[in-house]
Amino acid sequence: MIKREEIGSYFFTLKGKDTFSLKRFEKEEKVIFRYIQNFKKEDKLEKVFKLEYLLKGIRDFFHLANHPKKTKEKWNFIEEGKILIEVFRKIRCIYNELFGNNEEKNFLNFVESKFKISLEYLLESELEKEKWRAEDWIDYFRIKLEEIEMFLEIISKSSSLRYREFMIVGDIYLQELVKNPYIYPFVRRNFKIELHRVVHKGIREILLSIDDIEKRYVLGINIIESFKILRIIQEISTEKSFPIDYFILVHIRGNLERLKTYKGIKENKEIVSLIDETISKVYNIILANIFTKKRKEILFEKSKSILADMQKEVVIKLLKTINPEIDNVSIFPELSNKKKFLKEFYESIERIQELIDKSLTKNIEEFKSSLLKEMRNFENNYLLYLKLKYWEKFYRLFFAIKHSPHKYQLLNRIREFSNLIEAIKRDSLSL
Repeated sequence: MIKREEIGSYFFTLKGKDTFSLKRFEKEEKVIFRYIQNFKKEDKLEKVFKLEYLLKGIRDFFHLANHPKKTKEKWNFIEEGKILIEVFRKIRCIYNELFGNNEEKNFLNFVESKFKISLEYLLESELEKEKWRAEDWIDYFRIKLEEIEMFLEIISKSSSLRYREFMIVGDIYLQELVKNPYIYPFVRRNFKIELHRVVHKGIREILLSIDDIEKRYVLGINIIESFKILRIIQEISTEKSFPIDYFILVHIRGNLERLKTYKGIKENKEIVSLIDETISKVYNIILANIFTKKRKEILFEKSKSILADMQKEVVIKLLKTINPEIDNVSIFPELSNKKKFLKEFYESIERIQELIDKSLTKNIEEFKSSLLKEMRNFENNYLLYLKLKYWEKFYRLFFAIKHSPHKYQLLNRIREFSNLIEAIKRDSLSL
């Protein structure tokens, strides 16, 4: 049982021991999952999915390590507060669509007929809530969402928002969430993973080929969690809303940090290193100081591309621990375009090398602008897929070539860039 005194900023920011228990909610999981499956007939499964990741994402949002790194200013939580207004507004809209117009009766009748989910909570409820009907709990949470939204609108109008004020919102949200017996099952920390949910033929065959039941279960969990993250990544830019996109990316960061701790992944240094490098690229470089940057949609698309490619690579690496000969395209058909991508990648490198050779043997100023244009094209289309160690060198040399005032310095920088391109070409097998 989660006690009231355990709910607070210390608990909420994941510094304390996480007292959420998976076992307590196994029965709720089965009930909710069956009900969600029934939503397919009414085309509401997507709404349930969005409600779930938005409600879950709030917890990740209040864990500051999940946010893109800020390097230019002292942390002021005004922008984060404004983002939460949009998020809570979105939650409330989806919530009303799912539970409005007597829809909650269908949901509650189903839950209460299968499992008396509210009994455990009602034992500790306030006196005035002991005789509440299920509909009362549903309406109460809707009211609380509106109150939190209003509170955020008030505090976001000030010039600055301190950490303590920001965390108050998180504390209020968590308190209302964990004590509500009909909403909390949507945001339980984990799922009871059932391997029969893996419907991909190729993956199922690999899982079934594993005789060790525990090993099969661990691999199944890791693959399912990776696909869940991929599904959330697909939500980026679907709303065409900066606040929602930012919120989703913060939630994904929280999911990636948890994924690294899973059994079967934390022991795999190659996968952990891949996730860490991807997090550095996306959150510490591309999205750093996102509030002060222009062309946010382009930055979100770059981030989405990197995160999606990384998750696909994680799935492939996991499967190859069992079957090294697995065909990547059979799992992700979109990878069939990889050959075309590599062909264009090598063609870009060849154009750069040709311009470098001309620059070093002929009039350097004549080819400088063409070289810079080709470097910019390489940055936009291929640099994000390279290892992080090449990024700093590439940008340093691009700036140096563009602004070198003397021919001798320019020649040295171009030679240095030529060496970098050679190193990238040798390492391109990692693409």
